[in-house]
Amino acid sequence: MVRLISYLGLLGLAFVTGFAFKQYEPFPYHEIQRLKNELLHGQAHFDITYSPFYKAKVSVFDTMQTTDVDVVMLGASHVEFGPWSELFPDHKIANRGVSGDTTIGVLRRLDNILKLNPKTVFFVIGGNDFNSDKRAVADTADLYMETVDKLIDANLRVVMLSAPLWGQQYPVITQQLAELNAEIEKRSKQSKATYVDFNQALTDGTYLLDKYTYDGIHLNGPGYLIWADAMKPYMP
Repeated sequence: MVRLISYLGLLGLAFVTGFAFKQYEPFPYHEIQRLKNELLHGQAHFDITYSPFYKAKVSVFDTMQTTDVDVVMLGASHVEFGPWSELFPDHKIANRGVSGDTTIGVLRRLDNILKLNPKTVFFVIGGNDFNSDKRAVADTADLYMETVDKLIDANLRVVMLSAPLWGQQYPVITQQLAELNAEIEKRSKQSKATYVDFNQALTDGTYLLDKYTYDGIHLNGPGYLIWADAMKPYMP
């Protein structure tokens, strides 16, 4: 009975927030999803793959017949929001960013990355593992490298991009991101992948600079120009 009441309560809250914010996902969304997963599936962690937005994006990717691209941009909202084809107009680029995505979400949609037969995959992920999923740094790094290994096993060239640090209003997550970057950089040396850190140009050494963000998390136009400059030497 308690589980039923809890579930009905979260459904009501989900309806109200969904109606009020339409396509947006306010802060309670991830907490609602985590509670639903725990009640229905026995999972304590938020799982992006249950998100309607994630399912819709993956369905679109699965439907597309694109193949033989130069570059796949793989990640979450930082990737999805990037104007990659305009930044690199001479390259055929497939944007495979999904807002809110995590290392688990990326692993579960690798098939639609492999079918693109890209020359190079630029990969960046991490913030949502800490913000939404409450995953430990070591576990996030393990899942990150599992994705990298699967891409390399498919004979793809992989460029591991540092996870962008967040603003000073997010000290805990920013510290976790810094630890993740240090860990994946270390592991990249035992891998065939290449690690590229572009945070130095975007931060004061610790936090994302205000002039490169509009919310302390996501990049603005000048921020994407810096990101693109860091990528240029590694474009196929």
